[in-house]
Amino acid sequence: MDNIFWKYLDDLPAIPEEFLTNIPSLDIEKETQIVFHDLERGDPTVKNVKYSRYDLNNSFTNWLKEHIVDHASSYGIAYSYSAKYPVSHSPHIDYTRDYTLIYNLDPGNDNDVYTSFYQEEGSPLEHPLGTKIKNHNKLTLLDSVKIDPKRWLILNAKVIHGVSEIIRPRVSIQLGLHKGDKFTF
Repeated sequence: MDNIFWKYLDDLPAIPEEFLTNIPSLDIEKETQIVFHDLERGDPTVKNVKYSRYDLNNSFTNWLKEHIVDHASSYGIAYSYSAKYPVSHSPHIDYTRDYTLIYNLDPGNDNDVYTSFYQEEGSPLEHPLGTKIKNHNKLTLLDSVKIDPKRWLILNAKVIHGVSEIIRPRVSIQLGLHKGDKFTF
């Protein structure tokens, strides 16, 4: 069976350093595309992360359109952060995209940060955007991947997924895609 959760896209070019040295730093006062403050659900011992995504400047976005994909629904830089670590992105379904094309600049941990994919007992594998997870205690782990820094990966954001063991701010370039777009499966 083909992996329907994630796939490395090693044929895509690396992002030039000129763009990476001028990315916006985390500014929680700045207006963002999305600010998602994950709630503690299912396991009250889990500390959850704050998530902010910012637009990229025009020259960076134009480079991504020319060299990666020209029709993404969003082009942004994402920050996952907290006042206290370690933290996790609780299992969730994305709100704005079916697939995420991700390029980690800092994965948030040198060794043990994984993106994991789950299925909720009695539910389908894929869900509509923004579907709420009813019971985190009824999730079965299906697969996980350690997303290497500075390497393109696409993940299926319609499958329940979460990120664990973030010990410092996690920073990534993210492009939103929908079913039928380039690279989707």
